[in-house]
Amino acid sequence: ATGTYTFADPNVGDGKAVTVSGVSLSGTKAGNYTLTQPTDVIVNVTPRIIAVTADPKSKTYGDPDPVLTYGVTGTLIGGDDFTGKVARNVGDDVGDYVINQGTLLLGSNYQINFTSSTFSVSPKAVLTVTADNQTITYGDLEPPFIFQYSGFVPGDDESVVDTAPTCTVA
Repeated sequence: ATGTYTFADPNVGDGKAVTVSGVSLSGTKAGNYTLTQPTDVIVNVTPRIIAVTADPKSKTYGDPDPVLTYGVTGTLIGGDDFTGKVARNVGDDVGDYVINQGTLLLGSNYQINFTSSTFSVSPKAVLTVTADNQTITYGDLEPPFIFQYSGFVPGDDESVVDTAPTCTVA
């Protein structure tokens, strides 16, 4: 049998009317049958499933975040496209953070199956601590030593050091 069908509304939902027309039989046995044209058919349109997987990302403490990206498995229809973007849990200290769906959306004709990933922040290279040079006379008390730090990322200073260094004379 051949024929055509027309969706009045192809978007996701239940009870959608499909108009069927022009149904005909062909072939050597077609004359053996009487064809009754179908009436309107009701269908349920379900969302298209699209898998989205966040790409793992990393940075060094103090550096700006890289752009978060993701991979897609499945086909979008027509000019449909994503809106929004993936996001990561808040935090800039060394450690791992979850990359989540954030505001990434598709229209109501799709169901996104999202797989999160990890955003890792690694330690900055080296923090250097240097004691100032002092002169003392044999038998006198040790002078107070002043320490200079280098290697902090912008916005950090010695106030982030939990335990200050100490210096003694041997």
